[in-house]
Amino acid sequence: MLMAMDYFSFSSAKVPFLLSQPMLYVHWTDLKKRVLGSFHPFATDATLASQMQYLLSTGLIERKGRGIYRIAEKGEQYLKIMS
Repeated sequence: MLMAMDYFSFSSAKVPFLLSQPMLYVHWTDLKKRVLGSFHPFATDATLASQMQYLLSTGLIERKGRGIYRIAEKGEQYLKIMS
């Protein structure tokens, strides 16, 4: 169930931020610039990479090509729950 994914401390606070970004299809560098430019405390290269890996591993986002991602249906449902 989607609620079981909250075992990571960052999932409840930071994953909704990443999922709320317009992600019809987004390129890694554009997303990285947007997140790092947000001045959030978690906005570092390493944290962004680990959060993206978390989102991919849980099926919340999909990799459509090299450096190209989009939100998955499961991610949209999770975002509705977290909103």
